[in-house]
Amino acid sequence: MDAASRGLGGPGHRRTPSLVLVDDDTDVREVLELALTRYGAVVKSYGDAREALAGLETAVVDALVTDLALSPCDGLWLVQRVRAVPRMARLPIIVVTGYSDPARLDAAWRAGVDDILLKPADSREIYDRIGRLIG
Repeated sequence: MDAASRGLGGPGHRRTPSLVLVDDDTDVREVLELALTRYGAVVKSYGDAREALAGLETAVVDALVTDLALSPCDGLWLVQRVRAVPRMARLPIIVVTGYSDPARLDAAWRAGVDDILLKPADSREIYDRIGRLIG
């Protein structure tokens, strides 16, 4: 049985995770979307934080995966807006970023992210961490 047919949780687990992926680098976004889809996730991707927030307002998803370096609104802006919406206040959020500056990463933790991975991040690791967060 391959990873896509197993879904999160391994053999016998039937849950198909749905997530929003946000990265303004088209190449990174497309590669991650393809990889996460192959592992079994349903992925809706955005290149802009405002578009992602608008999509999240009407969608029901299991997790948000976002970069911090977005323009014109950054990933921290997105995390803060998501956490301010009661329906999404507990949505698992993973940041995948090229920033390693401790102050910037600390700001992300304070804003309410659940996990942070530094780029280049392995798509399997991202998928596994989503699985741990959503159970």
